Amino acid sequence: FTWNDYCDWYIEIAKTRFNSGDSQNSKIAQKISVKVLKVILTLLHPFAPFITEELWSYFKVDGEDDLIVTSWLSSDDRNYDRDTFQNFEIIKSTISAVRMIRTKMNVPNNKKSRIIIRNGKKFETLIQNNDKIIKTLAGIKNIDFSDDEERPEKSASAIVNMMEIFVPLDGLIDFDIEIKRLTKRLNELDKHVISAEKKVSNENFIKRAPKDIVAHEKQKLEDMKIEYSLIKQNLDILS
Repeated sequence: FTWNDYCDWYIEIAKTRFNSGDSQNSKIAQKISVKVLKVILTLLHPFAPFITEELWSYFKVDGEDDLIVTSWLSSDDRNYDRDTFQNFEIIKSTISAVRMIRTKMNVPNNKKSRIIIRNGKKFETLIQNNDKIIKTLAGIKNIDFSDDEERPEKSASAIVNMMEIFVPLDGLIDFDIEIKRLTKRLNELDKHVISAEKKVSNENFIKRAPKDIVAHEKQKLEDMKIEYSLIKQNLDILS
């Protein structure tokens, strides 16, 4: 929770509120950030008492107890909103899908992409209401919804909750350079896969090598095959 949900997601999203220009919105985000951090410190205190006490001292208000004598937390199911949780998971998945496409297609961080969402009517309001968060965290300049059955030309795609998300690549990457890079890597993998297949099918290697080494080589071969398949898909998109 501390790393994945709080640091990786909440703090990054809170930054959009800190920089929103709305002082009231910014104050609310700051209060929530500190409140959750203090809960985290309370939970961690039995395991790391000194560092958590030190961090607590930066956030406690006048008259507030030291962490060591602070009351233990109690859970309250009334604070759990299932719909909000599910909606946020959709937002996270959308951002992660676009990030994955951009990484996979080697899109530079300084270039903002456009996304087209097909079959997204169910979540259109949710995405529009949170478009600033999605745009900021996914590196997007525009979010468009479409009912067009034709796939956008030269676009990479992902599926999130039955929505098809397309990222048109024209203007984001140099197709010739990227095709050359991927083709070179594909040729390298081709040679490595052939060599690895010979190795893991060699009976002497299987019998004499430690089991963990054999398992490692088999996993390495499987990883190379997956990478090979992904590169082939990317080349199909670019060609």
